[in-house]
Amino acid sequence: MYEAMHEIEVMCAKLASRRITLFSRMQIQKTQSECQFAAEKGNVSLFLKANEFFHEAIYKSTQNPFLAELALSFRKRTQVSRSQKFKSKKDLLKAIKEHDTLVNYILGNEKKITENELLAKLSQPIIETLSLNSN
Repeated sequence: MYEAMHEIEVMCAKLASRRITLFSRMQIQKTQSECQFAAEKGNVSLFLKANEFFHEAIYKSTQNPFLAELALSFRKRTQVSRSQKFKSKKDLLKAIKEHDTLVNYILGNEKKITENELLAKLSQPIIETLSLNSN
């Protein structure tokens, strides 16, 4: 299930990067700022809420309601296990770095990154989630 979710999230990022609107851009930036604020404060519960809005903003940016709904469904099913990754301020700041890669790709700030590089960079969080849940 985690691998399927990962592939869907990468697909959302690719579509969002091609279909981004000014409103979607603003929503992604706003929710990323909220995640950053929570991470810097070390507030895990606030980060988890902001993180959900962040990912939802990306899904909506695909302009594909079916894909957005599918991605949200996967997130809801994996919410408990994914949240286990976030126990400290260090964990939150690491997630922000991952968000930055994703945001830069979607907003076109990092033109040099290829889809394969994006996939590789975003694979690490899913590998960590899988290892946490294999114990």
